[in-house]
Amino acid sequence: DKAFYTTVKPDITFLDDNGGNHVRLFSLDFESTNRYPLQLIAHYDLRNSEQENESSSSQQNMNIGSRYAINKDLYLQATVGASGAIRDGSDWVYNYIYGAEAKYKFSEFHNVKLSYQTNFFDYNVALINSAISENRYTLEYYNRFTDKFGVYTNLTRSDISDDNVSDFIFFSLFHNFTELPLFQVGVNMQRLAFETVSPVYFSPDNYRGAEVFVKYDNRYHPMKKWVYGVTGAIGFQKINDTDSQGVQRVEIEAGYKINDISWVLAFFNFNNAASASVAGFQVTTYGIHSLWRF
Repeated sequence: DKAFYTTVKPDITFLDDNGGNHVRLFSLDFESTNRYPLQLIAHYDLRNSEQENESSSSQQNMNIGSRYAINKDLYLQATVGASGAIRDGSDWVYNYIYGAEAKYKFSEFHNVKLSYQTNFFDYNVALINSAISENRYTLEYYNRFTDKFGVYTNLTRSDISDDNVSDFIFFSLFHNFTELPLFQVGVNMQRLAFETVSPVYFSPDNYRGAEVFVKYDNRYHPMKKWVYGVTGAIGFQKINDTDSQGVQRVEIEAGYKINDISWVLAFFNFNNAASASVAGFQVTTYGIHSLWRF
């Protein structure tokens, strides 16, 4: 029988980069049971950014919406909310944010998703204070075309409030040697391009990157209580006409599975690719992920 759950996901994240940015982030996601065609969804996050030798700024986002399953293969989703910020010691200033999404499943491991979202840049103090926003349009495609091989593609275009435009292309080809636990090897490639260079955020006119990755994850193994996942990747990046640079990425999660559907995990991520942050910095993140279903 198909199981139906209400899902709650509280997360705590700490971020440090080599640009002197320090972030504390709390986020909370909620989805009502998918037993019925109409689901309630909600999101809240509070981000506090501190820049060395500068004042701090905070930003919070909250939205609520619904997801409607037209049938077992197609759903539509819409959200509305507010993004608020304290800039340079001011009081909270709020703006509306919107989102929409449609996803179609051709089969269990073959789907396509279209989405739209308004965002305010909040990576660091300078970006929160700038009040720069974007309208983001995304097409995602996932296909496990055999039992072992699959592809994932992301095409994103952003219209930014400072009259800039960016285009992002991401392509991943992977091979699953085992499913439980998951042992996966693959290649990721990406390209990022902006129409104009901004003095506030990382905005190359031609960024290219590629990496080879290995992933091991036993979180979904039905017999495991103590679970972990490890991803390692090496590759290169090329920013505009500069020489290619080597990049590395490490992601580690470990924790306890309370039952088959709920867990608490500590995580640590390191990424020295310029595209890892909106500001183009080497980034380290760590914290607690949790998933509760009932």
